[in-house]
Amino acid sequence: MNPSFNGQISRRIEYMLFPCRQCGALAVTSSTQKTSRCASCGHANVLSKVIVIKKFDSKEHALNALRLAKIPPGQRGEIPYLTESTGEKRTTQEEIKLLFSTLKRSYPDGITETDVLDHAKDDGLDVKKVKAYLEKCKDDGKILEKCGEKLKIT
Repeated sequence: MNPSFNGQISRRIEYMLFPCRQCGALAVTSSTQKTSRCASCGHANVLSKVIVIKKFDSKEHALNALRLAKIPPGQRGEIPYLTESTGEKRTTQEEIKLLFSTLKRSYPDGITETDVLDHAKDDGLDVKKVKAYLEKCKDDGKILEKCGEKLKIT
């Protein structure tokens, strides 16, 4: 678990792939929810009672697994949008600035560089570009290093 702030404990969000308890249709939901309504039959699945097939750290990976599961095995072949992208992700400076603005509000006492990059990955941003922006901010004095580990965004 991440360090607590403002008296609350922050958890990393996981995405779960599970079958509906009523009709068996596959669904994806985040670990922060208590129930998830089935898109096929409308049944409200209580997440503490479902059988989780697999957990994912990324929503993109969970949805790709759901798409893949719906395609018959003989027809899967090489499907570009289901494979993990190794190419460059489109990430704008505005998206990176928004991430840093959000992290500044969420972690007023500072955040580790690893956690910044994890948040970027979770948001689907290009981690290399975020790391380069982070280094530029350090050089420009926009981020103060504190206690060697945590970064305070100014």
